[in-house]
Amino acid sequence: MTEVVTTSVSTASIITIPAVLSIDLSSGINMQQLYDDFIAANTSTAYTILGIDIPIIGIDCLQYKTIDPTFDIKEALSRLYNYLSKLILQPIITALRKLAEAIGAVIGDFLKIPILDLTIEDFFSDDFYSIVERKVTALWENSKAELLRLLEELGIPWPWFDQIDDPELSLRKIIKDIATSIWSFIWKAVGKIIAAIKIALRAYDITTFGFPKFSELWQEVVDAVLGQILSFFTIPPTIEELYKALEDFAKELFNLPFVTWEQLMEAVKKFKLPIFGYPLDWKLPLNIKFDFPEKDFSKVISDILIWISNFFVNLMKKFIEAVLSILEAFGIQLKFLTSINIPISVCAVENPKNT
Repeated sequence: MTEVVTTSVSTASIITIPAVLSIDLSSGINMQQLYDDFIAANTSTAYTILGIDIPIIGIDCLQYKTIDPTFDIKEALSRLYNYLSKLILQPIITALRKLAEAIGAVIGDFLKIPILDLTIEDFFSDDFYSIVERKVTALWENSKAELLRLLEELGIPWPWFDQIDDPELSLRKIIKDIATSIWSFIWKAVGKIIAAIKIALRAYDITTFGFPKFSELWQEVVDAVLGQILSFFTIPPTIEELYKALEDFAKELFNLPFVTWEQLMEAVKKFKLPIFGYPLDWKLPLNIKFDFPEKDFSKVISDILIWISNFFVNLMKKFIEAVLSILEAFGIQLKFLTSINIPISVCAVENPKNT
């Protein structure tokens, strides 16, 4: 549940409404719920919302030209959702690193991000998106060929838009897709770390106890909590693979050799992934007043990947809590944030007063 507390400051016809998003992390996070709570707290006939400013993750609501405020707000909240997922994951990674160090498991190479000279510290920093934005924008302006190679490596289809000629929108799409796709390196690393710790725990058990004490518990929890999902850590889906899966599903759904953007968006409503089920929080359409299926689909496909990563995060939280006795045996403490207050501002324009 998200609580929004607001006050307002007026400058000419533009209203800035400082607010605080109070988010309960203990019950999980949901993109649609973030949006619904935001709108419920900012509904007024006195003004029309233009966007949302979230300084902690570098979002300025007036940074881009506003055509579809609903889309822009939902994009901002998708980034916030992504940020919150990382806040939950960070103490898990810290605990795994400490455990690996305590038992002599070598995992340093697993935590390298092999693109854009990024580090694991960059990934967990508040300004991660801004770091990616700067690096990708530099490639966009100076080395398109290198950028295209990067998109191919990450499994990001390009060009994306065939009905929209908007370089700014295209660049924003690339930046989001690259920032989102970096999750794949994190999940590959987590899968390798889990395996490396199991091996090191077994060696520790035999040396210390003469029987597989901790390593057996570790494997039992891996099987019970992660199960088949662990294979997805090794080969997490790419945006291109999700696009192809949805396209194939839409072709089968409508019994057509080719499908339109409108049909793809309709197919999303019925789409399910094995094990995961329906992989999206948003209620569709994204905006009942502004139908832009090509742009909407570009958002949905990226947000599915963010949703999958949050699904993985929640599983890892259950996993790490289930092996808490092992962590405590090595003096490792684990503490999760249960709630967080996010300062924001709402950008709006005053509506004409009736006279």
